[in-house]
Amino acid sequence: MKNGFNILLVLALFIVPFAYVNAATSSNVLTVEATQANGEISYTGTTEDGVVAVSCILLDSNNNEVDFVSSSVYNKAFSDKFVAEEGNYTIKCANYNGGSFVTDTVTTNKTTKVEKAPKTLDSVSFYVIALVISVIALLVIALFVKKKHLKNNC
Repeated sequence: MKNGFNILLVLALFIVPFAYVNAATSSNVLTVEATQANGEISYTGTTEDGVVAVSCILLDSNNNEVDFVSSSVYNKAFSDKFVAEEGNYTIKCANYNGGSFVTDTVTTNKTTKVEKAPKTLDSVSFYVIALVISVIALLVIALFVKKKHLKNNC
């Protein structure tokens, strides 16, 4: 009898923490609505109490992931934007901690204008040029120090 009670106690100790975790992540996204303008897909949505962040995925017409955004929730509401080219898209949003997805679809048309990111100096050639200049500067400094050292020793 005592062994049976010990087994029940051990099982309860393992089951209770898992039940608590499942209860903590049961809050869901309730709605999501997407609109498009000027190459941007804007979306807004609502959640149940307890949701602090939402993960939203932008899928193209072939169900391929185009973009992914995590949005914070304030007063049970969230909103954000995607930049997309012409086409049909599906937005799927769910609680960041898990839960069921809520979807909406949107179509961007030919009048949209997608702005490309400006070019920056974050390229390999920039770092190669900086390396070459640094090596040349080190060689010049080494020659200067060696020449000065020889001059002082003579």
